[in-house]
This record gives sequence, structure tokens and C-alpha cells, in this order.
Amino acid sequence: MTSIFWINLNRFYKQINKVRSLEVGDVLCKQGFMVNFLCGFKEEKYFNKVRKMKIRYFKAIDIGGFFRYTLMINMLLWLAKKIKSEDILIVSPGALFIAYFLKLIKKCNVHLDVRTIPVEVNTIRDHIDYFLFWIIPFKLFKGVPNSFSFITELLKQSVEKEFHIFFTDYVIWHSGVNMEHFAKVKGSHEREADDKFGITYIGVISKNRGIDLVLEALSRLKRTYKGNIEFKVIGNGPYLENLKKMSLGLGLTEIMDFKGYVQYELVPKYLQDTDCFICPLPDREEWNVSSPIKVFEYLACGKPIILTPIAAHKNIVNNKDFIVWTEGDRVEDFVRAIEYAYNNRDLLTEAAKEAPDFIKEKYDWEVQGKKLADYLKRKYSAAK
Repeated sequence: MTSIFWINLNRFYKQINKVRSLEVGDVLCKQGFMVNFLCGFKEEKYFNKVRKMKIRYFKAIDIGGFFRYTLMINMLLWLAKKIKSEDILIVSPGALFIAYFLKLIKKCNVHLDVRTIPVEVNTIRDHIDYFLFWIIPFKLFKGVPNSFSFITELLKQSVEKEFHIFFTDYVIWHSGVNMEHFAKVKGSHEREADDKFGITYIGVISKNRGIDLVLEALSRLKRTYKGNIEFKVIGNGPYLENLKKMSLGLGLTEIMDFKGYVQYELVPKYLQDTDCFICPLPDREEWNVSSPIKVFEYLACGKPIILTPIAAHKNIVNNKDFIVWTEGDRVEDFVRAIEYAYNNRDLLTEAAKEAPDFIKEKYDWEVQGKKLADYLKRKYSAAK
């Protein structure tokens, strides 16, 4: 049986969007691979006994910018002892450092999986990371991988344009959703007369995701709307405290509900009273080339969604009656969209009943994971 060693350079125990790796790792196991997921931790570890893949944690010095450097050294030393020539090493661009030095020591297959372009490049440290873990890997180590995958065709084209590389042998596998997991969310809840219209955002709380624009929009709503709306934010991130201060300054504390980080396994129970989801990603290159995982999870819940008209959203659910499209990513665009969703909630809720069936055929994790598994089998005649 061919082993896959999948490297993750993040603090996996508190990584909000860890689900992609967990779900696809399990699909690869079902397809005949033995999957070892390699990641770092400081003090905590994420465990889930139902997972088929093995999660192997590596200690790293979590001081300043040393985390990823010490993590890569520890992973490299371990892999040099464990990996075999027929095995497959799956890496992100930043982990190409490990792949390069590992290939100097031992023969193995390297698969480069690119899920995003750098986002939130604001501070000096961000720019250093951008140079070390994006620019240098593609400039110096582009010949190391034997195979490639991307989250969207647009992302592949973006990488090709930036680095003057042309990929001919690759696979596209998008984000997806575990339909059974989100089937636990009822299509609609029994509304009481005094129930508020619940809008929910799930995901990373960072500066350029448009959540601040939603808060400003909520503050501009007429009293008849604002008094009947609740905005629930599920997630953690570097911009969370700023968002809380902003909600206080805008006088939104009564309608805001910050849940913080919620484990993936527990998310459905927090969505039972949601009437409408929102994904306010602005028109920026990093979002246009993405495949936003939360949109798939929203769709699986069978509820209406407010979306910005970026390519990543349009490519998934264009011309669907349960989507409320903003005209753009300005505050007034969100004001109009929220008002429309509120005024037409019954029609939108009825239309959204078709959303789970629509998304299941193409974007279930089993479908997306099998795309990657089939490609690796073809490329390496593996897992036979």
C-alpha cells in the first residue's frame, strides 16, 4: 500500500479551516492509500477517533517567527527515516523547502497542492513570509514536484502568470462539504412571533474578508430592520477583537452574537436558528481565485445566502433563486441585500430547499477527494 505524507505547516490544533485536510485525507484512505498527516502544535493537539487518516504532530518552537522553521526541520528529519521511494509527499508551496532537501537524501514522489495565493500581506513579517514561503519556493524549487493540483483553474492561471510557469499535467479539486454532517441543520426552524431574523457568518475573522462592511451595513439599517435582526459570527482570527470594538462603536452590541471558535464537529448545532448566511468576500484577486469552503457548507444547510458577485461565488451558484446577490462590496450594497433577504425570507427559504441536492452531486468531499485520488493513482500507478 502506497503511503501519503501530507505536510501542513500551520498550528493545526487551532486552525479553523482544518476540515479540508481531514475530509480529503479520509477519502484518500478509502481509495487505498495510507495517509499520514504531518502538522505542528504548541501545547494542544486535535484528535478525532473516527478519522481514518493518521495525524502525526511535531513539536516546534512557538516564539516569534521560529514556529515553521523548527517545524520543517523536525519533519524533515522524521521523513528522512520513514518515507520510501514509492511514497507520495504532498506539500504546499512553503513546504517545498522540505521536499527539496528530502529529495537530496532519498528518492520520493512530490506532489505540490496549491490552495490559495497569499492573503493579508500587511506587516513586515507578512512580507517576509510572502517572500520566503511563496516567492522563493516557486522561483527556486519549481522543478522539485512531480505532480500538481490547484483549488481552481483561476488559481492555476494566477500562478502561471506570476511565475511564468505553464502546467500541463495537473488536477483541479475544489473545496467541498460533508453533506451528512450539515444535514443535521434543519431546513427551517419553527419561528415564534418574536424571533429575530438570524444572519450567520462562519470562518476566519481577518481584515480583508468584508465582515466589517457587514457591520457598517447593519448600523445603517432602518430601525424596523435593525430591531428584528441578529448577526451571529462563528470563528476566530486576528481581526476578531477589532470587530468587537467596531460593533460597540456602531451601537450593535444588542444584535451581535460572537461565538468565537467552534469545533467543526459542533458547528451544526449552532446553526439551527439561522435564517440566512452571508459570505461578504470583496472583489480581490485572492478571493476571486478561491473556492470558498463556507459557501458549500452554507448550501448543505438548505438556507438562503447573501453573496458578493465575485468569480468564486458566481462559478458555484449563478442563477439560483435562493442566493441574494449584492451589487458589489460597498456598505450600501450590503444594506440593500440584507433588507431584501429580510423582506423575502419566506420565498428565499422555500427556494433554498433545493440547495443541498444541488451541491451534493459535484461538491461532496467524496467527489472532490476522489478527483485527487484518481489523479495520484494515474500519475504514480499507486494504491493498487
